[in-house]
Amino acid sequence: MTHYIFKPCQSAAGFVVLPKKSTRLKLEQIKLRLAAAGYSIVDAKVMLVVTDKTRNMEITLYPSGKLLLNSNDEAAARAAAEALYAAAGI
Repeated sequence: MTHYIFKPCQSAAGFVVLPKKSTRLKLEQIKLRLAAAGYSIVDAKVMLVVTDKTRNMEITLYPSGKLLLNSNDEAAARAAAEALYAAAGI
């Protein structure tokens, strides 16, 4: 994840992943890729709320590429972020 900044969330239990470069994702396309990879997705139009069933973790994906990972386990959060970005083709 050399192209991303991974840090603890300031306002909630979990972690935040931010792209180092400005980006704009097309959530409709990403939603299809993630669904094909087996993720459960709620499309909130301005973000995707994704459930990683393998790690039992909820992840919020924004059009900016930002992720919010609801987990107290840093290693699991990092693994979930890497897997989600890979499945999304980001």
